[in-house]
This record gives sequence, C-alpha cells and structure tokens, in this order.
Amino acid sequence: MGNVQNAIIIMLSCLILGACVSLNDFQKMSSDERSHYICIRDNHVVQMRKKVKSNKIKIEEIDFVLARGYRLHRSCKEVPIVKPGNISCSTYGRNTDCYQSSTTLYKEVCEDKPVPISYELEKSNKDKYSSLMDSALIEENKLYKKCYSLVLPMTAEEAYSYYK
Repeated sequence: MGNVQNAIIIMLSCLILGACVSLNDFQKMSSDERSHYICIRDNHVVQMRKKVKSNKIKIEEIDFVLARGYRLHRSCKEVPIVKPGNISCSTYGRNTDCYQSSTTLYKEVCEDKPVPISYELEKSNKDKYSSLMDSALIEENKLYKKCYSLVLPMTAEEAYSYYK
C-alpha cells in the first residue's frame, strides 16, 4: 500500500475509534497529509465550519417554509396523568377503611398550528443567512490556509507537538 492509502487508513481509524494519531503515524504521513489532518481539526476551522452548517440549515428551513407557504407554531402544556397505585385496607372492629394511593405524572402535550408567512421577510432572512454562510465559508478557507501554511514546513515531530 502507498503512503496516501496508509494515511487514509490511519485517519479513518482515528475517526472510527476516536483514537489519536501517534508520532509514528505522523512520521508515515507526507507533510501535505499532516497539514491537512491537523488543519481540518483546528478549533478555529471547526468553529467556522459549524457556522457554515448552522446557516445552511437555516437556509434549508426557509426554503422548506417558502415551498409550504406557512410556519408551524408549537404550543405545549403539561397535562397531569394520575396513575392508580396499591389499595391498602385497615380493619377496626366492624369497620374497614380502604385507601388507594396514586401517583401524578406530568406529560407534555404539544399542538402545532399553521401560521401564515411573509414571503418578503422569509426571502430577506434567506439572503441574510446566505451572506453569513458565504462569509463563514471565506473565513473557514482563510483559517485553513493559514494553518496549512504554518504546519506544512514543520517536521513530523514539530507537527505532532503542534497537534497535541
């Protein structure tokens, strides 16, 4: 197997097992592979990727709402549910008194009601989230390139130390 295949196996093993790579693994990788491995996990890059994903989800939600023509407003309330318990009886002479214990549990019951949308507002929000996503993509790319250019010239030992 080639170096690239070994690196891919190492990276997949790390992802699947949640394990970290060792210095030996870093020594087996090319400087490109090490740089990529480190930089896609860089905290700043990951945070920016989360912003991109969050905005993408908002855009997809707006597209769905625009296609459907309404939003759903959810209203919830707690409803008591009485669960009967054991019956215990006590006898005093000729009289017997019985008592049944009960437990009250609460269940959340929700109702979704359709609410009309403003197409202009939804489209404006979509434009805003698209702009935010584009900015986050650009920033993610900048952060990745900055990290990559910093890590690329490092030795395996330096890169491993930086990674840890």
